Amino acid sequence: MTQNQLEDAVVDEHDLPGVTANEIGEGTDGLGNGVIKAFPSSITHPAVCAPVRDTLEGASGYAPVGSVQRTAGTPGHSAILTLVSYRPADAARVLADLRTALRTCTAYAVDLPTVAYEDVKAVDDPAQGENSVAFGLTTVMNADSDPLRVAVGVLVKRHGSTVAVYKSTADRPRKPAKLPADLIAAQSKVLDAAVRGH
Repeated sequence: MTQNQLEDAVVDEHDLPGVTANEIGEGTDGLGNGVIKAFPSSITHPAVCAPVRDTLEGASGYAPVGSVQRTAGTPGHSAILTLVSYRPADAARVLADLRTALRTCTAYAVDLPTVAYEDVKAVDDPAQGENSVAFGLTTVMNADSDPLRVAVGVLVKRHGSTVAVYKSTADRPRKPAKLPADLIAAQSKVLDAAVRGH
């Protein structure tokens, strides 16, 4: 999908009554558009966790064709929604690399000394199909002094050469993160229709 097609494919009121989708991130093609870039693995320690870290930001190690990022959902049930279009072979590799990383990655750090990521674990969700990967982790802020731990849930779904990433953060410490099923279903329907050319 092109950049314009991705922007048009973001879920709206027609697809899910009551939904809002607000742009986030300064992009190359306007606010919330063209925001995703390929990440180098060198900023993640250990490097085996790079695909997990990249996915948390809606990105990967592959250069995208286009991307959009939104805060989307219905009242009380929102998530960070990132849609990224890749070359077809790269889209498949994004999920394959993530699956491989989740076999051994349990915790990692980035070049920010006060933030760490722990409890990385794949989530078995057969209802989402073989073209999806789900995982959870705990973001640890102020990791070097008085740590604050917040749960994060992520679902990645591939629709042809487009990868959708849904990320939800728990609204308070020691509570689980819940991904909005209605948003995922509605957005998946839109992307599946786009892949079929309808």
